[in-house]
Amino acid sequence: MDDPLFLDFVQKVQAGEQRRYEASSQPPQYYHQVHSHKNPKSGGVLNKRRASNEGYQPRRNGFEPDFKKRKSSDSLKVVLDGERLDMPKFDAAPPKSIGFLDLQRVEHATKSLQKNAKLILAQAPDAIQLTELLNSRDIDSATRSDLKQSSLMALASRLKTKYKLGEASLLDEIVNETLIITDEDNEKLAQLVTEQGANPHQLEMARVVANDISPNGTENTLPRLPVIDDVHLFERVFTHKSNVNNKTYLNDRNLINSHNERLEFLGDSVLNNLVTLIIYEKFPVSSEGTLSQIRSELINNKVLKDFAIQYGFDKKLRSSLSKESIQSGEQKIYADVFEAYIGALSLERGLDLAEVRKWLEQLYNPLLAHVEHKYVTNFVDKEAKTELYALIGRAEACPEYVTVVEGDGLEKKFVVECRMGDEVLATGEDRNIKTASLRAAENALKNTAGLEKFVIARQSVERPVRESRNERLKEKKAEKLKKLKEQEEAGDRSGEHEIPRRPDSPIRTSMFPIAVRDNVEVDIDAKNKLYATLGLKTGTKPTYIVKESKNGQHTVQLLARQLVVATATDTSKKKATARVADAVMKDPEALRELCKRFD
Repeated sequence: MDDPLFLDFVQKVQAGEQRRYEASSQPPQYYHQVHSHKNPKSGGVLNKRRASNEGYQPRRNGFEPDFKKRKSSDSLKVVLDGERLDMPKFDAAPPKSIGFLDLQRVEHATKSLQKNAKLILAQAPDAIQLTELLNSRDIDSATRSDLKQSSLMALASRLKTKYKLGEASLLDEIVNETLIITDEDNEKLAQLVTEQGANPHQLEMARVVANDISPNGTENTLPRLPVIDDVHLFERVFTHKSNVNNKTYLNDRNLINSHNERLEFLGDSVLNNLVTLIIYEKFPVSSEGTLSQIRSELINNKVLKDFAIQYGFDKKLRSSLSKESIQSGEQKIYADVFEAYIGALSLERGLDLAEVRKWLEQLYNPLLAHVEHKYVTNFVDKEAKTELYALIGRAEACPEYVTVVEGDGLEKKFVVECRMGDEVLATGEDRNIKTASLRAAENALKNTAGLEKFVIARQSVERPVRESRNERLKEKKAEKLKKLKEQEEAGDRSGEHEIPRRPDSPIRTSMFPIAVRDNVEVDIDAKNKLYATLGLKTGTKPTYIVKESKNGQHTVQLLARQLVVATATDTSKKKATARVADAVMKDPEALRELCKRFD
């Protein structure tokens, strides 16, 4: 190509490369040679070049400046032995290590390299495009002059040309992060470093030594932590977001995966599910509300913070926040680290979390005992009142249940006393008043010393009645035997045998079943009273047959003396049972008929 402008541009580029080669292969010396500008066409334009262009200095006294960028002429000072005057002096060899600040600088420079390489490949002209641009009539003389004298634009053009010719594939590897170092490359590098008289392993990472975590707790009393095998994942657990906020050169994907927030989110969900499974199996009879209260107490931030500190997570955590600001708050940052640790464990183990669950069960064991005492109550015997009444109750005296402390159904419990006359047999407490009275009856049944005198009193009343009934039964039996004997004798004489006929029941069966009225206040002890009354006067006991319909209604039939005495229907089985018993106890005529004797 015989374009004088392009040839002049190429000559300058080659001259610049030659000067750089000589400068890199020889000791620094004063540069006495100057080059005068020979291009008359652009001589008047050079002084108008923008000061913002790199590598260019205005021409002084007709001399062409060297395009290599220099901070000042002081950097060229030498002494007789060729040693630079501005070379630093050290009392010892400087450490060859990379600190945290150096690490960030290298990361930033690498990211800038990727970004700039991508920009060069996208926007820089190749050699032909640059020539056409220089020859174009569409640019002014100042821009043309800038292009001609810009060594950086020339370098960018050479890179683009080499890339198009397939001789700069390294740029693709840099932009796409696909650059790979092979084993052969490592061997060559080690050999090269050794030939230069250096230790290939001399460069180390400078780091602040931090206290390691305590796998069994700082006091060696906790179950051993499950191990996170992935070192990078392990370190990410203890990296707070504030520690990487200044890495603005990272893209969103790299930034979000360089701290522990996502691990904390995952760990929170995993911990919630595992604790739910643990308490669901630990407390099989607890209600949904009770289980929710227990879980809330086990996974709150205070508990998790304490776990984290006991394992030494607070010492391992990397954060740019001051210790004063962390200590002055609720220290939720430590609870977050504990959740992040569980999140990392779940990432490594996938669906196989048996080890993690076993560790949590052992870790929570002391707290489980505490919440069990606080929230979980034992089974209550729903027949405790009936059993107690049958043991000591009678028509003129029966157990009474008096509420001495009113509860709120939540934290404050009801306290109920079981009394016999003026004597307190036992007390019971629960969040439900009915359950509290049942517990009082249960505790009264355990009070054998207190029940003894009431049992004796009941027996002293029942003994004469029982003896009188037995005597009448004996007489009746003797009378029947006598009649049978007489009938046998008469039959023998007449040759005919008559079958004895059972006398009619003295109970008026036509009045049963009795009506059970709705919207009537029901005596909750009616069932116990009916049980005691029938047992005392007839030696029998009532029977309740319950049937449940499809719509959730319960139908209860009361049977006594082989009769259907009453029937009631209610959504509650207890209420329906109490209503039929109460209807009998409030109907004196029906009760009198049921208590008639067959003798």
